[in-house]
Amino acid sequence: MEEDIIVNRVAQSKLITLDVDALLPRSEVVHIDILDFSDGGLLREKVFREKVKNYAWENHRSKWVNLWCSEDMIIPLWAYMILSAQVSSVGAGLVCAAPDKAESEIIKAQIHQLDFSEFKDKPVVLKGCNRPDVGEEAYALLAAKLTPVVRSLMFGEACSSVPVYKKAKK
Repeated sequence: MEEDIIVNRVAQSKLITLDVDALLPRSEVVHIDILDFSDGGLLREKVFREKVKNYAWENHRSKWVNLWCSEDMIIPLWAYMILSAQVSSVGAGLVCAAPDKAESEIIKAQIHQLDFSEFKDKPVVLKGCNRPDVGEEAYALLAAKLTPVVRSLMFGEACSSVPVYKKAKK
């Protein structure tokens, strides 16, 4: 009697799976309210610099930091720059967004840091059906970054993907 052997053709293929979950922040996202560095809702440089100097930046080492402001106030560009310098000094990632948009901004930042050369002329499936909350902008950005380098791009799972792009044969 001949046994039927189940062969996993997906595992044997040259298909590369890029999982959007891998782009999600792995550490805590720290939300820093710029209002906390103000002087009664005004950003005065001397007071601002003193508060920045005394802030416990070390607590955010290797975390993602989101700069935002809980009040509608005028924030000079130098304030963002001073805060960004402090965040980068502890090796943290940085985004500036409303707290409910920070994760999406982090994902976009992660996409911009990816080395897409590893996908050159390869078939790629962008896995993300389980992450509808990631947002369409991240998927559109990934498609825009992948299309110039991949042989083909699909969306979904390797076993049931939707074709997105296929490089024309020369």
